[in-house]
Amino acid sequence: MRKILAIYRKEWQVFFSSATVLSVSGGFWLMAGVFFFDRVQRYNELLFRAEMQLVLPDLSGTLPPELNVEDQLLTPFLFQLVLLLTVFVPILTMRTVAEEKRTGTLALLFTSQVTAGQLALGKFLACWSFLNVMIVIAFGFPLALSWKVGIAVGPLLGVFVGLVCVGMALVGLGLFCSSLTARQSVAVLLAYMGAVVWYDFSWAYNFVTTAGARRLEWLALSSHMESFAHGVLSGQDMTYFVAATCFFLFLTSGSLLLSRAG
Repeated sequence: MRKILAIYRKEWQVFFSSATVLSVSGGFWLMAGVFFFDRVQRYNELLFRAEMQLVLPDLSGTLPPELNVEDQLLTPFLFQLVLLLTVFVPILTMRTVAEEKRTGTLALLFTSQVTAGQLALGKFLACWSFLNVMIVIAFGFPLALSWKVGIAVGPLLGVFVGLVCVGMALVGLGLFCSSLTARQSVAVLLAYMGAVVWYDFSWAYNFVTTAGARRLEWLALSSHMESFAHGVLSGQDMTYFVAATCFFLFLTSGSLLLSRAG
C-alpha cells in the first residue's frame, strides 16, 4: 500500500506541474461551460415557444411531449460531457506509462521492487482522482442552476455518478494504451480511437447477427448511461463500469510485466 501511495503522490505532483495537463483541464472546463450554456439557451427557447403557443395556438412548430429541465438540459449535457471525456481523458493519460518507457525510469521502478499491479493501480488512482476534480468543477454549472430552478437531487446525483463511472473506465483504457508504447502521440491516438469505438457499436450492427447486435449494444458505453441520465443509480450499470476498469487494469499489469521481461 505504501508503494501505491508513493506512485500516487508522484503522479499527482506531475499533473499540477504539467502545462499540458493544466491546459487540458482549462479546455475541458471551457468546453463544458459552452455546452452547458448552449443547452440553457435551447431550453429557454423551448419555454418561450411553449408560452407563445398558449397565447397563439396556431403557431407552427412542435414541442417535446414533456418539457422539463432534466430531459431537455441535464440528459443532453451528460452525453456531451461524456463525449468531451473521450477526447480529454486520452490526453490526460497519454504520458502515464509511455513517458516512463521513453525516459527509462520504468526499469528503475521495477528495480525498486514495485510490482506491475502496484504501478498500474497507483497511476490509475492518480489519473482518476485528478479527472474527478475536473468533473466536480465542471459540475458546478448544473449545480448553480439547480439553486435557481430547483432541479431534483436524483437527476443531479445520477449525472454526477455517471460521469465519475465513465471517467473511471476511460482512464483504465487510456492507461492500458499508454502501457503499449513509448510514444505519447501513439498512446493518445490509440486511447482516442478505442474510446470512440467503445462509445457506440451501432456501426457494426450490419456485419453481425441480431443476437450479436444485442451483445454489442450491451457492450457499448452509451447504453449504460441512460439510467444515470434519469437519476437512477443502477447497480448493473455501475458493475459494468467497475468490471471494465478492472479488465483494463489487468491488461495494463500484463503489458507492464511484458515490458519488464523485455
